[in-house]
Amino acid sequence: MALKQINLAFDAIQDRILMRVSTNQALEYRIWLTRRIVGALLPAIEQVVTVEAGRHSAAQSPEAVAAVSAFRHQAAVDKARFTPGYEAAEPAPELGPEPMLVARVQIRALADEQLLLVLAPAQGDAIQLRLGPVLLHGTVKLLRDTVAAAGWNLPTSAPAVPPAAATGTNLN
Repeated sequence: MALKQINLAFDAIQDRILMRVSTNQALEYRIWLTRRIVGALLPAIEQVVTVEAGRHSAAQSPEAVAAVSAFRHQAAVDKARFTPGYEAAEPAPELGPEPMLVARVQIRALADEQLLLVLAPAQGDAIQLRLGPVLLHGTVKLLRDTVAAAGWNLPTSAPAVPPAAATGTNLN
C-alpha cells in the first residue's frame, strides 16, 4: 500500500487519537490509538530512529547520536507538507466503517532509513505502514503535537540509546 497522507486528531469523548491514513489508491484506514499504545509507541519509534541515526553516522557518544538524530528529524520535518489539509478518502473495505482499535504494535527498521509500523487489533488482520524518513518524522511530529493537545503528559522524546541497541520492537 502506497501511503499518501497521515492525519491525527484527539477525540476527547473517546480519549483516543484517531489516526487516518490515506493511500494513493484513494482508500482510508482509520485507526484508534489509546493512551497506553501511544505512550509506548512514541518512545519506541524515537529509539529506533536514534539507533538508526547512530548506525548511519560517525558519531560515537550517545549525546552525539542523539544530536544527529535530532538534526535528521528536523531536516525531514522541514521537508514534510502539513498543508493543504488532509484529504479524506473512502474507508478501506477490509476494516469496515468503524476505526480499528490497536491492541499490539510492532516496529522494525528497514533499509533506506524506512520504518515498518505494524498496527494490530486484538483479533483480526494487522495494518502495515511502511514509512520513509519524511513521512516517519512528520508522523512523529504529529504524534507529539496531538499528545500535547490531548493533555496526556506522556514523554515525547526517547532517552539517548547506544548504537548497538536492537532496532525491532514489539509493543503489547
